[in-house]
Amino acid sequence: MTFPTRHSIARVAVGAALIGVAGMVGCQTSYTVGVKNETAGPITLTVIETRTSGLSDVLASKWLGPGDSATLGPGVSDSSARVELVAESNASTFSPATVQLEPGWTSYDIRQQGSDRLVFVRRDGE
Repeated sequence: MTFPTRHSIARVAVGAALIGVAGMVGCQTSYTVGVKNETAGPITLTVIETRTSGLSDVLASKWLGPGDSATLGPGVSDSSARVELVAESNASTFSPATVQLEPGWTSYDIRQQGSDRLVFVRRDGE
């Protein structure tokens, strides 16, 4: 019967640790979003992560004046979480707009639809 040596036990421990670290890194996703405010008033943008447990965190937030553009991110989130971009107008008559973000780079224009609604319009090719 052979017994494991300290060297072989150390190699197994290091290998297990590396697999654990690789697994943790593989469970995260990066998000970056570019937004242009095409409304006549200021808006507040918020990137929200909602985990499977139901807990939510604000990953980024930015105020944009009319005609302003901004990039939010890159932000890193758990790959099983839902990440959304919310746009809210300072005018209380507008309903907020929400869009689920895809991993990587995404860009949107935020526009007014009718007299009481904000909408996201995706910009392709950016």
